Amino acid sequence: KKGLAPRGLGFLKGVCESVDIYVYAIGGISKENMSGCIAAGAKGVCMMSGFMKWNAWHIQKCVKYYNMRISYR
Repeated sequence: KKGLAPRGLGFLKGVCESVDIYVYAIGGISKENMSGCIAAGAKGVCMMSGFMKWNAWHIQKCVKYYNMRISYR
């Protein structure tokens, strides 16, 4: 959200360790930080703004690429 500072991977890790439900990282997700989110304990990531820059063909290619980079638990 505008005006709200990012919480970071440490915060995400703390949430993931504190609850017994799946946690998905959302907000500010990019190809550079998605692996770190998974390593912090997130079950998955939700990326929107990165996809909004492309058409459907590019989005399909990117989703396939990102899925190959993440190993789900």
